[in-house]
Amino acid sequence: GVLAAFLLLFVSIAKELPVTLMLLPTGTQTLAYRIFNAQEEASFPDVGLSGLILVALALLLQIGMNRRGDATRA
Repeated sequence: GVLAAFLLLFVSIAKELPVTLMLLPTGTQTLAYRIFNAQEEASFPDVGLSGLILVALALLLQIGMNRRGDATRA
């Protein structure tokens, strides 16, 4: 189960990064781009912190969307 979750997440992130790099305005950085750069530089504390922030934001947004969906059904 953990391996399947990892593979699904990896595929999702891997296809997001090229689109982010193509649409990125000059001089700005997204969180996915920051994680990618930190990984290339082998700065694992930065990768871990940025990854946790990304996961926390995704989790909060998912919880918010689920609660909003429940409120509209009631």
